[in-house]
Amino acid sequence: MSRFDCSIIKRSINILIVVLAVACLITGVSYYINEESSLKFRNEKNNLDSIKSNYEDLINRNNIFVEYAKKYQLLKIKGVIGQENRLTWIEALQETNKTLKLPSLQYTISPQQDYPLELIGNDFFDVQVKKTAMSINMGLLHEKDMINILASLQNKARGHYLIDECSITPSQIPKTIDDIEITKPILTADCDIHWLQVTLLTPDNIVMEQ
Repeated sequence: MSRFDCSIIKRSINILIVVLAVACLITGVSYYINEESSLKFRNEKNNLDSIKSNYEDLINRNNIFVEYAKKYQLLKIKGVIGQENRLTWIEALQETNKTLKLPSLQYTISPQQDYPLELIGNDFFDVQVKKTAMSINMGLLHEKDMINILASLQNKARGHYLIDECSITPSQIPKTIDDIEITKPILTADCDIHWLQVTLLTPDNIVMEQ
């Protein structure tokens, strides 16, 4: 083999080495770029997922707030939240009795008291619940009259009440229809109820209560 042939072979080998080196370099750079791009894509995707999750959580919280705000407003309109309004209780009884024309209708309203905390839980530290006992004595011409009286309190009066106890006893036991005295009650009903009133406490009120 001549010196010229050896020179050509040596040059070809050098070129091949250079080409392989360049190819390896390009492959390495491409791999690095791909890894960087993949990592950046994963980070961006994670950030996007986090933003989406936070947005959905914000929407859910907003929906819950709107729902509770509506319920709060309804309770406030009904008179459950705020100061009690006993006058509306009395007016509801009197207005309904104008229609029913009961032989007798009497009631007593006790002073307002704190509602037992064990019945509502200690978690509601920022609200104050009070109750007002009310006793109603009714002379009835029909047992449905009692239901109508209680319904009028629920629908016309401001506030919300719970029934503790109701009882009905006969006032007259006629032998025949002709023996019924329509000016006197046929039945006597006694109902004990209590009205609930909720007050939202400010920080100053909470300190004073403690």
